[in-house]
Amino acid sequence: MELSDRKKKILKAIIDDYIETAEPLGSLTVARRYLSDYSPATIRNEMADLEELGYLEKPHTSAGRVPSYTGYRLYVDMLMEKYRLTMSEMEDLSRRLEIKARELDGIVRKACSTVSALTDYTSFVITPQVSQLKFKNIKLIMIQEGLVLIVLVATGDMIKDRRIKAPLDITQEGLDRISGVITDLFCLKTANEIDFESVFFVEISKLWPELVPCLKEFLGEALSGSGGDVYLDGTANIFRYREYQDVGRAKSFMDFVDDEESLKNLVRKASQGETICEVIIGSETGRQDLKDCSMVLKSYSVSDDSKGSIGIIGPVRMDYARVMSTLEYIADAMDTIFRRMID
Repeated sequence: MELSDRKKKILKAIIDDYIETAEPLGSLTVARRYLSDYSPATIRNEMADLEELGYLEKPHTSAGRVPSYTGYRLYVDMLMEKYRLTMSEMEDLSRRLEIKARELDGIVRKACSTVSALTDYTSFVITPQVSQLKFKNIKLIMIQEGLVLIVLVATGDMIKDRRIKAPLDITQEGLDRISGVITDLFCLKTANEIDFESVFFVEISKLWPELVPCLKEFLGEALSGSGGDVYLDGTANIFRYREYQDVGRAKSFMDFVDDEESLKNLVRKASQGETICEVIIGSETGRQDLKDCSMVLKSYSVSDDSKGSIGIIGPVRMDYARVMSTLEYIADAMDTIFRRMID
């Protein structure tokens, strides 16, 4: 059954109010606060219909109504007004995201804490699961006579380092030349594509026997793949909401967010759009322990073939419009930062 415009207006008013107050709403309050053009009697009849259709529920202790999971789904899909961040909010987000670190770890931590601080919900970031990284460049740096630091940079600006013994007569100038040749020969190759039997490495081995086996092991480990790490922020924020004053609910929530594999599995099942957020409400999670929670997700890109997820998990009574706008803005900012790093 398609809802009339009047039913949609009433349902939207009830959900907007409940998100703000967490209090059941009666027909008189709806008429007084939101829809003065309709009489309380008309609104009461429409609310009864909405309850019968499954969009509203009536708590046993109140004459008012609260939204059901079905009501929230209709609200997110059709009734919710898109929240547009103000100029000051965008400036605040940009200021908070000023990131000096060039490593993935620093960026995702800052993004995660920014989302949590701006929404007052629990935020998470899951880094891309990269099956195989590519070599980008290498630096050989003299630490002291006979000891060199190898600094490897892989795609996505993943940085690894290792120390190695070196000939006593090698100079920094010589190290720079070796670094430059290796970078030129093998840039954007995977570990399997680097030919350690090439003429260059054969000649280097004669002068520096330790270098080639060390490089082979180091590059194999560093480029074998990484990612799928989970970063959380604001887990205690959940206790700000009335629903989670209940010890059982709070424990279920904390147990879930502490279980990284469960969180990653739930995110993996969700289809995250390129431009819009994915919203999972209550029982749609498929988990009994999350029936009172909602999750909002947005993908971000480290590169064209490397995507991660940023999201919010909180009560079903969530300010979806503001959360979605915030996540979209942050994800776009992360995309820009990563593109700038890689270029």
